[in-house]
Formats: sequence, structure tokens, C-alpha cells
Amino acid sequence: MLALLFLLQTALVNALLLSGGLARFLTSATGVLRIDTGRSFSLWPGTVQLRAVHLELLDSNVHLALELPRGRAHISLRELFRKRFVARHVTGEHFVLRLRPRFEQLPERRRAALPPLSEPQAKAEGGGKPSYQWPVRIEDTDAQYDELWVSELRYRGAARVRGGFELVPQQSVSIDPSDVELRAGSLTYGPEQRALELGSARVRAQLQQTEAEQLPEQWRERITAHVDLAGEVVDLAFLENLSPELNGLSGGRGELRLHAGAERGRWQDDFELSYTSRDVAYARGPWRGSSALALRAGPDARSSPAGGAENALPASLRIEGLQLDARGQRVARLARLQLEAELRRSFPIAPPHALALELRGLSLDRLELLPERLRIAQFHPRSAELLSARAELAWREGMASGKAEARFEDARFAIGGWSLRESGKVTLQGVRWKPEAPLHISAATADLDSVDIRHPDRDEIRSWRVSAALEDLRFSPLTRRWTADFLVSGDDARPVLALLGVHGLPPGAADFLAMPGLKVRGSVELAPQRQELRIARAESKTIDVKGRLLHVGQQNRAAFLFKAAPLSLGVVVQADGTHAKLFAGEGWLDQHLAQLTEQSE
Repeated sequence: MLALLFLLQTALVNALLLSGGLARFLTSATGVLRIDTGRSFSLWPGTVQLRAVHLELLDSNVHLALELPRGRAHISLRELFRKRFVARHVTGEHFVLRLRPRFEQLPERRRAALPPLSEPQAKAEGGGKPSYQWPVRIEDTDAQYDELWVSELRYRGAARVRGGFELVPQQSVSIDPSDVELRAGSLTYGPEQRALELGSARVRAQLQQTEAEQLPEQWRERITAHVDLAGEVVDLAFLENLSPELNGLSGGRGELRLHAGAERGRWQDDFELSYTSRDVAYARGPWRGSSALALRAGPDARSSPAGGAENALPASLRIEGLQLDARGQRVARLARLQLEAELRRSFPIAPPHALALELRGLSLDRLELLPERLRIAQFHPRSAELLSARAELAWREGMASGKAEARFEDARFAIGGWSLRESGKVTLQGVRWKPEAPLHISAATADLDSVDIRHPDRDEIRSWRVSAALEDLRFSPLTRRWTADFLVSGDDARPVLALLGVHGLPPGAADFLAMPGLKVRGSVELAPQRQELRIARAESKTIDVKGRLLHVGQQNRAAFLFKAAPLSLGVVVQADGTHAKLFAGEGWLDQHLAQLTEQSE
């Protein structure tokens, strides 16, 4: 009798499997599973020999598809009566897993790289979801896979997956301690875009039970993951899909090593990353570039700036032999750039505690080819040799602060019709910046050893020496507006007067205004359509000066008062030229400054 019951049960189970009745029942009952049992059969109650099985799981956060050409699984019959689907000891070969997170807001290019899974059709009566959706648990799996396509990353090669998960639809999800081992396969971005050739990789992960509604916010804190990876980067071109700023990047073949662990939202202390490439290329529009690159993070990275923040992750980036061209003409060459940082250990994004940048041997040619948005109004850079530069920044409570220094020679640029050539050093102190707020520099100095100034229609000025100290320097990125107070010291005032458009003075006036040993105090404001210079006092061995220059559009307006007791000279620059008045006084200057104010409003 028992044998007969066993045979009848086996016959019924196989009839349900082969006819698809069991699959339709589970699809309709669970609300989240879609199963095609293919040619599967059972020789023992609960144990199913898998043949050409297709399984899909669809939840509000994820869509998973699993192809099982040949394997075995134990399906708990007891749990079916409790309205739960539980499968244990799933084994087999040549499985294919495709997992598509339901990111509705991804850009079109990233959506195109997700696994091509269609939405399952509702099977419940009335075409809607059942009022009760069965929990699904798959545990103790150990199977060989030919393909793992998770989000935008597709791996094809030998893979072994062990572990399990539990999903309570619209309530919670958890992942048992699971291992994924990859051996000698290829990793692509999306269907075919090559990214990485793997030598070996192992990933261990676990997700504590998490409420479905809280998953987007809490998964970082509730996941534990470890990865060991060794392989070779094939092409960096796939990175352009992740950020528009990386569009045009390619090449980058080189060795990649990664050992990392994350727990409770932070990277562990044994994090190690290394990547080197001799040829990283860039091509976008008229621009072409190439360089060698080395990236390291972890204990073997060089010492980081700011004295070593507690629990920071040291990292370094080195770029060598960079060359950048535009329209077939060289724009820049760089001997070496070294960037060292202390990253925060937050997972997965790790912004820095601090960073230090050191640059050597930068040659800048044909800077007039730079995009318009990178230029300062009325300032047209042409070329420069940046011998060395160094900058240090640290972040605290969202505010960046630091300092910088640069030495340069043979820097060439133009202001209006004037051409300038200079060498010297620039230092910045008290740099402070916060996103969406103006850049603030408490002090900036520029010591120019030799300045040559030339205008096609005027005399050339050679070897002029000048130094400038700026205080309370501010820059607003949105309006591209610079403001600062300054103190400038120079050999004399002739170059300044020439640049301000003061020319055509009466005989002897130019010598009167030469002002040897010049020192100027004032303020400056620069914006795309408006530039203003206010001189509170300019003094020299012979003359004191004060006044104001306003440049709007293509026109200069200015009023200055020069004093050298017992003489004085007022100079006004208007649209029709320069006008001078002997023995002008403070009242004369106030009148013309008021007119400038009216013209600026």
C-alpha cells in the first residue's frame, strides 16, 4: 500500500512538472515567481531533477532571472502548504544568472547596459497581484555558472556560486553568507563592451535582513562584503557611461589588483588597490591626449598629507608623460603629476580627508585653444612653463581649506591689444571653499621677476619688476566674478598707465607720472562684462595717486588725481580719449568719480 501511494505521488508530481501545472500554480500563488519547469522530473518526493528550467523573481527593487539547464534541487513540500516557497541544496552546471536592479531614474545609456529582462505578465485572477505574496527562500546552493550579469557588469567564464537568500515580497530581503568564485573569464560593461580580463576573483557577501522600504538607504550599513581580484584592464572606455566627464577616455590596458572588505558602511583596514597603465588615451571633439598612470591605495601607498587623519585610507595617483593636443597642435605637456590623498573609509564612495598635489615640468602651448568657459574675461592666455606647483587641501565639515604655490617662467598672455610675458612665483594662503559657495583666499602673493609688455602701436616695456599681495580674494563660480583688496609694488607706473589706456598726455606729463618706487593700495572686481579697479592710494618717491577705472564692454572710463606738491594733475579717460587738467583738486576728482558711478549703474 505504501509503495502504491509513493508511486501515485511520484506520478502526480511528475505530471505537474511536465505539464507545467506546478509552474503555473507557483507563478500565480507567489506573485513574485515565474517558473518554467521545462523537462524536469522527480524520482523522490521533494527532490527535483532540473532540466531546462527558467526561473524569474520580480520584486519592487530587483528583477532576477536564472537559467538552469541541468541540476538538482530539493523543494520543501511542507513549506508549500504554508504558502512559502523554499528550495534547498540547489546544485548543477552551466547556470546563467541575470540580475537587473529596478533603477527607474538611470540615464538611457546605463539602462541599455542592464540585462535584457522583460516584465513578467501578471498571472493572478483579475490581472492584479494576489493579496498575499509568498515568501521565497533559496538556501545551501552550490552550482557552476557560465554567466553572471549583475546590473551593468556581465561576467562570462567559469564561476562557482554558493549561498542563498530570502525575500518576503514588499517587506524584507536578506542574503545568507555567500561566495562567488570567478576563474579566467572576461568582464564587460553591458552586452559586449570589454572592460576587464580576470585571472581570478572571489567575492564574499552577506546582507542582514532589511526592510524593503529602507533598502535604498540602509544597504551600505547592513552589507558585509570582501573581494580579492587579480586581472588586467582591457579598456577604460566603459567609464564614459558612468559620468559625462569621462566621455572620450579609452585605452588603459594594465594590471589591476584589489583586496578589500566593507562592513557597517566603511572599508576595512586591509584595503589594497593597485593599477598601472602605460597608455591611457583621451579623444573628444578636437582634443587628443595620452599619458601613463599609476593608482595605489592602502598601506603600500605613499605617505598622505595633513599629518595622517585617524582611520584614513592612504591613496596616491601618478600621471607621467602627458601630452594634450587640439586640432593637431600641442596644447600641453606634463612631465609628472603626483596626487596623494587620505580617503575617508566610507563605503562605497570615499571622499578625501585631505590631499596634496605636486606638479613638475608643465609646458602650456596654444592656450587660446582652451574652451571659452575656462577663460577669464579680457584675459587671453597663450603659453607658459610651469616649473613646479604644489597644493594642499583638507576637508572638515564640508569645508575645504589649504594652500598652494607655483613657480613659472615665460608665461605669455594678452589683455586687450597688449601682449605680456613674465616669470615668477605665486602663493596662496588660507584657501577656503565649500560646494555652491564662493571660493575664498585670505592672502595671495605674486612676485614677478621680469615682465615684458608690448603693444603694436606703442613703445615696448622690458624687464619691469612687480609684486602683488591680494587679501580677501573671492571668486563666485556662478557669476564668474572675482573681487580682492590688493597692495602692488613695482619699479614705476608706466606699464600700469599704459594698460589703463592713459596715453596722449601733454609733453612732460608722462615723465611726471612715471612714479619710481611705486606702491598701490586698492581693490579690484572682475566679471565677464564688467571690470573695475579702485585705487585708494598709490604712492612713490615723487607722487601720490588715487582714482578709479571702469571697463564695461569694450570701453575704458577712468578718473585719477596725481599729486606732487606743489603740483597736481587730473587725468580722465573717456570714450573720446584721455584728458588732463593741471592743478586739479579733490573736488575735481569727486565730481568725476560720481560720474563714473552713474555710468556704471
